[in-house]
Amino acid sequence: MAKTKFGRFLKKTAVAGAVVGGASVAVCELAFEIAMTSRGMKRRLNTITLEPAELEYYKQHPEEIYDTKIWYDCTPHEDLTLVSSHGENLYADFLPSLRGSHNYALCVHGWTSCTKNMSNQAKHYYELGWNVLLPHMKAHGKSEEKVVGMGWPDRFDVIDWISYVVNEDPQANILLIGSSMGSATVMNVTGEQIPQNVRAAIADCGFTTAWDIFANTLKERVHLPKEPLMTTMRLVTWLQAGFDIKKDSPIDQIRKSRTPTFFFHGEQDAFIPCEMMFRLYEAEGCEEKGCLPIPDADHTEACTAHPELFWPAADEFVSKFIDFNA
Repeated sequence: MAKTKFGRFLKKTAVAGAVVGGASVAVCELAFEIAMTSRGMKRRLNTITLEPAELEYYKQHPEEIYDTKIWYDCTPHEDLTLVSSHGENLYADFLPSLRGSHNYALCVHGWTSCTKNMSNQAKHYYELGWNVLLPHMKAHGKSEEKVVGMGWPDRFDVIDWISYVVNEDPQANILLIGSSMGSATVMNVTGEQIPQNVRAAIADCGFTTAWDIFANTLKERVHLPKEPLMTTMRLVTWLQAGFDIKKDSPIDQIRKSRTPTFFFHGEQDAFIPCEMMFRLYEAEGCEEKGCLPIPDADHTEACTAHPELFWPAADEFVSKFIDFNA
């Protein structure tokens, strides 16, 4: 009798486990489709798109441009294409300096975003007379990739763009500046062997690891238990995207970094907790580093909520390593 009851218990446990496991896989596959594919990115993209007549109007009346995204659309730029070291086609927008500068701001956008959404950063450095290069991240914008890289495989794409700049201009002074996933990408880049032309980096609202940000999203935004979903999501991402979300670790990368880096983060960031910035700052391996929490700023809003705090701090730090008039 005892054996029969125990057998029934095992059977029920196995069935329950199968149900929970199957549900976990289904949830994670749906989450992957929404959050990690080019189809999901197209559905979630949020930016201003001008009609042709509006674009022509603003080009004729630049004094009426009130939004940096409109400025971005109205500013002439080149469409660059590069075959990556992995044989993929890479795409970027390039705003060449009007004064022939050797300074380059390489601006890296975030998750569900696009090059235009880095318009605040692009406008700042373009108006300083710099060249500005903005890559289209994996599965975003013009990218032909189908799966988001969360800053991990993307680091090699950015390194390819760095090599492109240096080949075109051996005297190049390069600043890396990234926002959100773009910030994670920048940090991941600085942990690799990169040309000395990369003088400094700005990491705005970046995350410590992809695992951490996925787990935080489950807890704070979706209100679901961490397990077994996180382990299942790790497996799904590995099978579908080819990388491990635990190894996508900007905090480990910057421990190896020798690139001077300044960290910003909005104190009211509801997506990536501001406390991650302090952990990243402490882990940063380069002696030349800084950090500044921005009050009242939500996610990716640090340079727009308080530009009077963000840009003086950023420019003071970067000017230690790059002559702004070069």
